Amino acid sequence: MSERTRADLGLYFRIIVVLAVFTIIITLPFTLRRGLVGALSTSFNIALAFLAVHGAIVLWRGKDNFKTWYRPLLKWSVIVAAVLAASLTIIYIATGVPLNLAGFELRSVERLMNVYSGEGGTFLFLMVWALLMGLTWFFVAALAGGTWMVVQVERNGIPALVVELKKQTFGKGDPWARRTAAWLLSFPRVLSPSTIRLDVEPMEVRQSGVRILNAVAWQVAIGSVIGMYVSLNPTLLAIVPFAETYALVSIPVGLMPLLTLPLLTLEAIGAKVPGPGSDYYVYRGGKTRALQLLLALGGLFWIVWWAASNVGLERIALMFAVYVVLLTIFSIMASFVYIRFFEDGLVSEIVARLKTDGID
Repeated sequence: MSERTRADLGLYFRIIVVLAVFTIIITLPFTLRRGLVGALSTSFNIALAFLAVHGAIVLWRGKDNFKTWYRPLLKWSVIVAAVLAASLTIIYIATGVPLNLAGFELRSVERLMNVYSGEGGTFLFLMVWALLMGLTWFFVAALAGGTWMVVQVERNGIPALVVELKKQTFGKGDPWARRTAAWLLSFPRVLSPSTIRLDVEPMEVRQSGVRILNAVAWQVAIGSVIGMYVSLNPTLLAIVPFAETYALVSIPVGLMPLLTLPLLTLEAIGAKVPGPGSDYYVYRGGKTRALQLLLALGGLFWIVWWAASNVGLERIALMFAVYVVLLTIFSIMASFVYIRFFEDGLVSEIVARLKTDGID
């Protein structure tokens, strides 16, 4: 991506942020009438819509790279949307259970025609399929916009992190930022940070399906633990009902996978320190620390046990099954967008910058 394109996207982003904030402020007095969760939900949806606009601009300005992967994404989105649309249509026709899809009530189609006839059933299927396709590409654009934001942070943040790690001496003279970076990455004191070097993964490895699946598994694990801590937190449940705490984590579920993208970048550049037995990889240290933090925030198993006793295990299991399915879908989309569209250029730029700092 050229410097001119990058500068233009930065300008568009600032304009869109101003418009999004203005819209949220204008609508806030009305959305607060629906309660805090309703206001947060509406505000997030507004921000997501503007983010999708910027993401669409990002994809369009980078359309030369986009051409290499939009065809398989289009093919699979058509297939998956068709399967889901057929399943929802069959479930509705067979059971009559009211189904809501992004605010669209399936039973509203009955006002137009008899969905139990061949023509009506086909029409219902096509409407659901078109809605699912629209939602898929809306979130692709939103994730592209969100990923672009993360990439801007990583472009300067990752090189600075690696350079600071290299300067670590584990002495009293180290600034707090350097000590914090070493702690967050679980850097072993027995190794010498000054020997850090890069072991960049080949593109065919970085863009492999196995790596995408590994990224998805990690994103789902992190997102699920965060979701449990927030929605099943006894302190929050003492103030608001479970339905509202669950809504709090369901609102940003589409963007939650973006939290793990810096670890993917660290994995791609292969920053490591040689050790006597095995090499220490920075991204593995980051994953280890993240998992330790999540599991030590207050006792996950105790929280789940308490919530099961007070909310009901079946209700929790059902709602989290939906949450995990959504999180998995968004994680697949986020990983695909980042690895296939953004990562190659970002990794090349980071590696070039680190080489100027004597790390290669």
